[in-house]
Amino acid sequence: MTEDRPQSQLFGSLSHLLLSSGCSLRFQARGKSMEPAIRDGEILHVKPVVVGELCKGDIVLFGDGLKFRAHRLVVVDRGRDVFITRGDAGTESDGTVCAAQLLGTVVAKEECTGTRTQTVQLCGKRARMRALVSSLRRSGSRALRSLPILRKARLLRQSILKKKDISGTPNWLPLLLTLLSAPAAVFGQVAIDSTTSIGQRVSGATPTITLAHTTVGTNLLLVVGVSINITNNTGATVTGATYNGTALTLAGAHNDAGNTRRVEIWSLAAPALGPNNIVVTLSLPGGTGTLGVVVGAITFTGADQTSPLRPFVSADGAAGTPPSGGGGCQSASDCPNSGFCSLDPSICPTGPCCLGGLGSPCQGAGACKEAWCDRSGWH
Repeated sequence: MTEDRPQSQLFGSLSHLLLSSGCSLRFQARGKSMEPAIRDGEILHVKPVVVGELCKGDIVLFGDGLKFRAHRLVVVDRGRDVFITRGDAGTESDGTVCAAQLLGTVVAKEECTGTRTQTVQLCGKRARMRALVSSLRRSGSRALRSLPILRKARLLRQSILKKKDISGTPNWLPLLLTLLSAPAAVFGQVAIDSTTSIGQRVSGATPTITLAHTTVGTNLLLVVGVSINITNNTGATVTGATYNGTALTLAGAHNDAGNTRRVEIWSLAAPALGPNNIVVTLSLPGGTGTLGVVVGAITFTGADQTSPLRPFVSADGAAGTPPSGGGGCQSASDCPNSGFCSLDPSICPTGPCCLGGLGSPCQGAGACKEAWCDRSGWH
């Protein structure tokens, strides 16, 4: 839902004034981006936002430049002040917003049925579950409609119904054979459910890293990647990973040619639903060294539950030379907001730096955290 009227700025000022003072408000939604949950012209009830109570699936009213949208939250990361929304009718997410841009929570709507008007709740577990079921239905319907074999089947059916055999009976046999020959895979497709990540510096003999991750959907596959800077302890490995206490299986691991970096991939089919913790346990032989570790997790829906992954393959190589414009960065002064980033540990963690190595786009001052950098170099 986009508030796109000429009085948009006035609407935003009044909304912010009312909601920030603890008052609720009602307004008429415009647009089709939230159908079928919210239809064009319906009246929405909005209450002041409580950031600490927001959950994935809630509908929030937020400012986007001079426009205002009421879209559903698909990512809630209060720790990093990152919130991502998407309209129910859309396939792409909106841009990232911060807590300061969130004006209120859409809790209900007024739905007209004939001569009656009833209030329908849009907030809470039941509302989020209805939205999830509706989303799964739309995704499945879009996937089926887009499959070439089903499009051909529809065209074939239309052609057959127009041409009857000499007895006056539709010739349905070719259509039946077409549908019977369709592989089982046409009735589903793999899609991304959610992604999370965390970076930490670890030490000791058997350190652990815990990552909160939520899974929703059917035929799920959880894949966890662990990247380790092993410069300070070249024998470091991951000894195990669990999700909600269930052990993941190691798909493969790889050390680079210089024996300074190691990556491992772990997986689990049919993980537990809901918010749970991923716990990664490492082994640092001798308990020496401080290592930078990044753990990333992604959940797929519609995955084959018997053999979801192909064999693990890996490779590594040296990066190219830095961009010649200015010769790359060697100090904080060489890293403007539109420039490139430094690998100089002396400016880490407070100066301008990047997460992708020399030549990567600058993230701005403070973007580099201790988890990404130590005295031994860049992680």
